[in-house]
Amino acid sequence: MDKQSTNNAGHEPDNTNPTRPLDERVIYRSADGQVEIVAKSQGARRFPRHDYQVICLHLRPRKGTRIQQLEESDGLDVLLTHREIAAQLAALNEVDPKAEYRWRDIPEKSASRKARWDAINAERWAMRRGTVPVQ
Repeated sequence: MDKQSTNNAGHEPDNTNPTRPLDERVIYRSADGQVEIVAKSQGARRFPRHDYQVICLHLRPRKGTRIQQLEESDGLDVLLTHREIAAQLAALNEVDPKAEYRWRDIPEKSASRKARWDAINAERWAMRRGTVPVQ
């Protein structure tokens, strides 16, 4: 089914953070905290300056995860989920009246499948560190 909006299926955004600039509003935050979709206006670094809202991705890379620093450059290797892409498109639709992005909702992996791969990856990383994972 085509969608023009989506819900915040990640963790609930916390827009009460006192260190967050007043013109920033978190629209989506992933469960792992690595991806935030943020609407901002005056705090956006662009030229020429204007007060129109824009949508920005805040990415927090961590080694061995879906968002990592590229070893050969200052860039990032990013693997966004379908839900994150849909949330970004919904945010763009919200702040830009010309945007009419549409998409199909893709179901997430089941909790049991996620848990299985979390266990496999925990064991893999423990072997690399030379430690034994807790079972």
